[in-house]
Amino acid sequence: LLGEALAEERERLAQEVAALRETLAELEEAERDAAEAALGDEESEDDAFFDTSALEAAGLLPAEVERLRERYEAYVLDRLYLKDQALREGWGRTGRLRREMRALREDLRREIGDEDFDATLYAAGRNNRVMVLKLLADSPAARAGVLPGDEILRYAGERIFDPFELVRLTAEGAAGRPVEVRLRRGGEEIRVFMPRGPLGIRLQQASRPPDGVG
Repeated sequence: LLGEALAEERERLAQEVAALRETLAELEEAERDAAEAALGDEESEDDAFFDTSALEAAGLLPAEVERLRERYEAYVLDRLYLKDQALREGWGRTGRLRREMRALREDLRREIGDEDFDATLYAAGRNNRVMVLKLLADSPAARAGVLPGDEILRYAGERIFDPFELVRLTAEGAAGRPVEVRLRRGGEEIRVFMPRGPLGIRLQQASRPPDGVG
C-alpha cells in the first residue's frame, strides 16, 4: 500500500511539473507577443489617436472624456521617453524594457480603474478583448464548456484585457484548484469553472466597444 501511495504521489507531482512547464511556455510566449506589440506601438503614428466621440456616446461627460484623453497622451509620452532611454543606454531589446513597458500600462490601469481603462483602450484603437480562437480536444477549457468565439471577461475575479494577463493568472495560486471564469457569448455573460493551470486554448485579441458604448 505504501508503495502504491508513493507511486501515485510521484505521478501527481510529475503531472504538476508538466503543467507548470506548459504554463511557463505559454507565459513566455504571451510576454513576447505583448512586448512586440508594445514596441511596435511606439513606432506608430497613431499613438496619440483618441476617439472622444466614442466615449461621449457612452454618456461620459466632456470633462471626464478630456481627463482620460490627457492621461492617455501622458502615458504615450512616458512610453516614448522610456524607449528613448532604453535605446540610449543599450537595453532597447531586453527583458527590462518589456517589464518597464508593462509597468507603465499597469500604472495607468490602477490609476483610472478597469472601467475607464477599458474605455481608454477602445478610444485609443487598442485591443481590449481576449477571444477564444481554438481549443485543444479534452483540454480543461473544453471540458468546462468554453467555445470558440467566447470572450474571456474575468479569470478568478480579475478583469482580462490581454492574453498576458490571463496566462499570468493561470500560473498563480494552487494548481488544480477550481477557478471561476466569466465569458461573454452571443451578448450573454456566463460563468464556467475549471482547474487553475493551463487552459489548452489559442487566444486572439480584438477591439470591442465597452459596455454601453456603440
